[in-house]
Amino acid sequence: MRTLFNRKNAWHAMAALFLSQAPAYAQSGNVSLYGVLDIGFSSTSDVQGGSFNQIATRHESSFWGLRGREDLGDGMSANFQFERAVTVTSGADGVRSSFVGLAGRDWGAVTLGRQYDLLVDHVQTDPARQNSITTVVPGNYDRSLGNFLDNSVKYKSPAIGNVVLGAMVAASQGAAANAGRASGLNAMYEVPGTRVVATVLKVDGTSARPFNDLGINSLFGISMGKDRTRSVVMDQTIVALGAFHDIGRVRLLANFSDTGLQSAANGRKEHYRALRLGGYTPVRQGLKLGLGTSVSTLADSRWTNFHAIATYVFSPRTEIYLRAVTQRASGPQQAAALFLEGPSSTSRQTVFGAGISHRF
Repeated sequence: MRTLFNRKNAWHAMAALFLSQAPAYAQSGNVSLYGVLDIGFSSTSDVQGGSFNQIATRHESSFWGLRGREDLGDGMSANFQFERAVTVTSGADGVRSSFVGLAGRDWGAVTLGRQYDLLVDHVQTDPARQNSITTVVPGNYDRSLGNFLDNSVKYKSPAIGNVVLGAMVAASQGAAANAGRASGLNAMYEVPGTRVVATVLKVDGTSARPFNDLGINSLFGISMGKDRTRSVVMDQTIVALGAFHDIGRVRLLANFSDTGLQSAANGRKEHYRALRLGGYTPVRQGLKLGLGTSVSTLADSRWTNFHAIATYVFSPRTEIYLRAVTQRASGPQQAAALFLEGPSSTSRQTVFGAGISHRF
């Protein structure tokens, strides 16, 4: 009994020592926990003939993450980031980003792993992304939502005056030789109150569901049979230009993208073009208002979105919001299809929503 008692005491002492050292380790390694939890109610006017109500994340993507930085001396540092997406209604999660890297004061930063592509620099210039996920242009075929690339290497230069340059490559994924292979370049000019960014990105072997995404029944000469699950594989070449500029208490935003699409099945090509314009009142606390529109075209089809959002910002961490998004589509046998909502049975579709977001 005495031996057992002594062993228990030893284990307790070791556990206490470990726990007492853990916070010091986390602090010295500059590791932090962060994330966003968003949930709300939304009502969609028409999804293949019927209205649809749901409780879900439709304003901001919900996630949690860990990131850390270690000072290596001489202006160098090591860093990492790991994020998991969260479905607030069920608690289910999945990987968002996972990368490690090195940064130097004189030469910039290199990160390797699963990470946002270069078009993430356009998110702050896109009025749709200041409203809700639903407002993203139909299908997100220009990757304006903010998308991840696996097996990627990204480089960001140090500031050259007010300009930062970027480059990115990603290796092929899985058994398909070209699936996920990517390369791109961008340049961003930024001063307080103004950002201008230009990006060229090529991504091969992406999968899309044209009828579900866009409400179109044919792409690259391939009939979809109005099947929401019917997919195509294509290569994307995206050229994007975006900017924001503050005038008083209003931020004006504009973003244009031209996305070349090429079928992996028959080599046929199309162009998906999108123009977004809008503005909002950027505040840290109080009422924030936003308005915007986008026009997207593909072959003979056209989608026009309008959005409005009113947000009450209680603090930099917590806000509640009311939002409305509507779309009118035109073209042969064209149905409206707001992002992630599913195709309408007509050329119009509207979503109203309300919710709460909390950052930590």
